[in-house]
Amino acid sequence: MGMSRLLKKSYILLLVLMLFAVPRTAGLAEIASGEYSVTLYSYQIPAEGEFILSGGMVITRHSKQDFLQIKDERSYFGISLHYSGAEDADSLMAAFGAREVFRQHIADRQIIYAYTPKIKDYVTIDGRRINLQIAADGQSVTVGSPLIAGGY
Repeated sequence: MGMSRLLKKSYILLLVLMLFAVPRTAGLAEIASGEYSVTLYSYQIPAEGEFILSGGMVITRHSKQDFLQIKDERSYFGISLHYSGAEDADSLMAAFGAREVFRQHIADRQIIYAYTPKIKDYVTIDGRRINLQIAADGQSVTVGSPLIAGGY
């Protein structure tokens, strides 16, 4: 009986530790900073506002201020933030707490595929978790989660 009681207490302690030790996840916009505009991707046509319908995907664009009033970014399957100006891809990756998984150069763009534990959702590419994609061309940077669904 004493051993069973000890196992129960140990199990409860383990659950409590897991609850507080696992980092909380957030959406991309919750951990973003600076000035950006937002593109959201979903399968639902919004009740109001303008949208683009592309291949069954509904695309809506928002200013940062308008987007921050939207309560649930998780109702979308993808989100991209667009920065103009001096934002640097590697600095943004550091700000999101992300580690680089791999990098490509396509035309004049640098594309970084990364993973951050701060964002819950991810896709798997070649067996590796990706939940942050950053595309930079020296004039602008686009950050998408889990990937950039539209154009850069």
